Parts: sequence; C-alpha cells; structure tokens
Amino acid sequence: MSIAAPPGRRTQPAPGNGGRYHWTVDRLYRATAAGVFDEPNRLELIDGDLREKEKVNPPHAIATVRTARRLRALFEPSRCVREEKPIHLDFDGEPVPDVLVADGSDEDYATNHPVPRSTRLIVEVADTSVTYDTGDKAILYAQAGIADYWVLLVNPRELLVYRNPTPDGYDGEPQRLHEGDTVSPLFAPDVTIAVANLLPPRSRPEPDAA
Repeated sequence: MSIAAPPGRRTQPAPGNGGRYHWTVDRLYRATAAGVFDEPNRLELIDGDLREKEKVNPPHAIATVRTARRLRALFEPSRCVREEKPIHLDFDGEPVPDVLVADGSDEDYATNHPVPRSTRLIVEVADTSVTYDTGDKAILYAQAGIADYWVLLVNPRELLVYRNPTPDGYDGEPQRLHEGDTVSPLFAPDVTIAVANLLPPRSRPEPDAA
C-alpha cells in the first residue's frame, strides 16, 4: 500500500513517477516527528514511495524470530543482527527488512542505519508478500549491491537464495532450498544453517478427545 503526500502539503512530483509525491528520508523523518502518521514503524521508503508493510501474522512473526535468533547465536557479537529495522540505501530509500546482518555491533548504528557496504545478509520472510519480496524488493536490493538476499517462504516452507546482484536485478534464478536442506551465508561459507530452523515449527496434531 502506497502513501500519498503529507496532509496540508502541496505535492512535488518527481519526473517520470506519474505525478506522485516523491518522499525523501529527511521528509519522512520530519513528517514522523510531526506526528503525521499513526503507525510510522509500519512504513518503508522505496525509491521515494512510502509503502505500508503488511500486517504480521503469527507464522510470519515466529519465522522472523527464529531466523534472527539463529543468526544471533551464530554471528554475534562479531556482527549485529537487526529485526525489522531500516537499511539506508539512498536519499529516497530506506526499506525495513525482516532480518539484517551487518558488520560491527548494535552500538555502531546509534546515529546511522546500516548501509549496503556494511550489510552482509538480508532476509525477508514472505507469507502474504511473496510477489513484493521476490519482485520489487529483490530488484531494489540487487541495485543497491546486496550480495546475499534470502526470501523465506512460510508456505511452501522453502528458502530462496538470491546472489550475483546487477543493476537490473539478481542474475539468474534464485537457488530454491527445501525444508530438509542447509544454507551457508556468503560472508561465512563454513557455517551451515538448517532451513528447518528458520521456518515456523510444524503444527502438532490435536490430541484425540477422551
């Protein structure tokens, strides 16, 4: 869902964007500080367009938690793992990935968000947002030079691994891994992660009534 211009402000359309208001990071921060948005934490800035993140259902939430927890156990404190926090791509681009692994510690980002050169891995959890995460988001991250981008599919319980970024998107088809497979991040090729440990746990059958 896209957001129009802030109330009370005349739009400033950018060339070629269909007359839409072109948001920048600075404008977004000022509008947020002024209380323009009811839920600013659910917004992400994509090429000057404000998009509202979809509601997080329980499978999406637990997959995000499990993924971040596993990555923290493996890579902190030498690197930091951030959940649902922005990455700064450009003056008009700050998406909010579900999980991000960056160089350094949390304290290194006290005044600035991670940028592509300090980012080692991005993971988006996709349940109702598969088309977006494998389409616009994949192109955006590839153009920013994110070398390792994963899309965790809650259903059908798979992991898509995108690598080899180009200005037109990731080169070739993503590697499709299944629940019983393992994956190694580019920045840590000796570390093996079970895809099943990132996915939501399988629901247990209800016990028969006595």
